[in-house]
Amino acid sequence: NGGNQRAWRGYTAADFDDLARRGALALRPIGKDQWSLRIWMADCSPGLDDASLETYCVWLRSKLGAFVHQNGSKPLMSCRAEVDFSKNNIGDEGTKRLLTTLQDFDVQIAVLKLFQNQIGAGAITALCDFITNNKAEPIWELHLSHNRIPDAAVLQLVQTLSKHRQYPPLRPSVENPHGDMVQCPCWVRLNNNLIKDPQRVIDQLQQELKVKICLAEERACCAPSKCRETPTPLVHLLSLQTQSWGNLRSREHEYDGGRYGRPGGGPGYR
Repeated sequence: NGGNQRAWRGYTAADFDDLARRGALALRPIGKDQWSLRIWMADCSPGLDDASLETYCVWLRSKLGAFVHQNGSKPLMSCRAEVDFSKNNIGDEGTKRLLTTLQDFDVQIAVLKLFQNQIGAGAITALCDFITNNKAEPIWELHLSHNRIPDAAVLQLVQTLSKHRQYPPLRPSVENPHGDMVQCPCWVRLNNNLIKDPQRVIDQLQQELKVKICLAEERACCAPSKCRETPTPLVHLLSLQTQSWGNLRSREHEYDGGRYGRPGGGPGYR
């Protein structure tokens, strides 16, 4: 009944508090001086946009600031955060605000999911700034499919990773998740974007920039935490040559994200 619903005027801090109580923000101790962080804002209804992210980031700063006041900043630098804002309407400015907020608290983003949004070259520049300047542990996975990212931005992103001493990153192995860390390529999904000539991008990376990449074509051998190639490539560029916009509903969760998923989709405010 439309008459019983409040008029929508945008997200408020109270809305984000409500979503956090339902699991959209989880910061928990998992061992001595070790915390895990999960930010789950996927598939919100109404979808988050850049204006929503401005309100959200003010709210998030208050939460992270309170945590640092009580526990110090060191736990966030190795918290292996999964940050999921997929399936929304976020653009470059919203992405920049989010990454700036997380960088200001030296949060380790282990898995960043921004697929099915409206991000383009500006968001990739903000991501490169985060990679270059953040003091935390490295990113393991970047899920950026179904956006508006062009050819030059792909080159910019991979070149930024190639210049950073922490890449290819160390991460837990599938076989022994609580054992020694293993070196794996950074898992980067950029399919279904605005990349006009993916083969030329691949050639430029390999021949001109001398970057070792793996296209992860044999999924039995290559996955987010393993690669068949030695020495370890810098990145996995899975399905880069798939740039059709015919199917905008990403199937990433079937391959990569299911282990993080939650029944019923995201925690969208309704």
